[in-house]
Amino acid sequence: MTLTRSGPRAAGCGVQLYRGAETVREVGWVIFDEVHYMRDRERGVVWEESIVLIASLLPGASMVFLSATLSNAHEFAEWVANLTARPCHVVSAHAFVPIGARTPAL
Repeated sequence: MTLTRSGPRAAGCGVQLYRGAETVREVGWVIFDEVHYMRDRERGVVWEESIVLIASLLPGASMVFLSATLSNAHEFAEWVANLTARPCHVVSAHAFVPIGARTPAL
């Protein structure tokens, strides 16, 4: 897993998450894109371990979880809230065009 730091000293700097890394202590936000991969048999455990590790090593960091197809978003948010002892909100928007629909040719 790669985290990307932001700020004047860290533009585009990727760091590996591991215990005690000085750079990691500066991380304030962690964004998980395609978090629905937690349902994947092979990849899911890595996503879960990453979230648990971040909650443990970076208790002050905020996490954002993105997915267009997470069917159990409220259950997931409850799990994250229990894990981090912080609120986890579900924000959803409905697409005007169903996912997978073809875009008409211009």
